[in-house]
Amino acid sequence: MLNFFAKLKKAGVLDMMEGLSEDYLPTDIEFIVRFFSSKEFSTALIKGANVLMSLLHALSNETVGDSIKTIAYNSENIWDAMVSGGAKNPINIGMLRLMAILRIPMWLPASPLLSRPLGR
Repeated sequence: MLNFFAKLKKAGVLDMMEGLSEDYLPTDIEFIVRFFSSKEFSTALIKGANVLMSLLHALSNETVGDSIKTIAYNSENIWDAMVSGGAKNPINIGMLRLMAILRIPMWLPASPLLSRPLGR
């Protein structure tokens, strides 16, 4: 085992890893302790566990589990349809057509211009 580490040191791998750890890993132990003991971290951990439990409960239902399995097994076909339908064959839509689809009033894009005084 020591021979293996000697070869890694000779090749410069250990020096590279040491340099990366000095540059990018936090060395402030107090910061790390405050981070893991902070209210935000514990709240995020509890909420993540709650979401995971609810997801596991939902997947235990036969119909939900079958739906997820169907989507997962057909995901390649779904992605292919999305790419071939939308990305490879885009529909050219003008600005007025897009505004009509989204039901944006015609005056709304010019409203920032109307709100400024004309003299400035």
